[in-house]
Amino acid sequence: MILATLISAAAAPLVFLGGFGFAVLGHGVLGIGTGAQDSIMRATVSQLAPQDRRATAFGIFNAVYGVAWFAGSVLLGVLYDLSIVGVVIASTGLQAAALPVLYGLVRRSAQ
Repeated sequence: MILATLISAAAAPLVFLGGFGFAVLGHGVLGIGTGAQDSIMRATVSQLAPQDRRATAFGIFNAVYGVAWFAGSVLLGVLYDLSIVGVVIASTGLQAAALPVLYGLVRRSAQ
């Protein structure tokens, strides 16, 4: 999970700062990260939530995930009008900021 997050952090620089070939590679890298994050995060929610509260846990997870996705899209859209480098810095920084949270969740689910 941590490795997939680190790999997918390279997506924004590849997509926005390289040419066509790097953009294609960046989207592939993003797909690897998204696939790993989506599957592992959902599996982690399933393991952490008691069976009788699992539906509620998934509802909360999906609500937070959706709001965060929307907020990130707004931020990156505003930054795109101002600076492509700003988009890359924000995207990579947000990905890096998620690492401690992911580490804690993965560590907790392993216990």
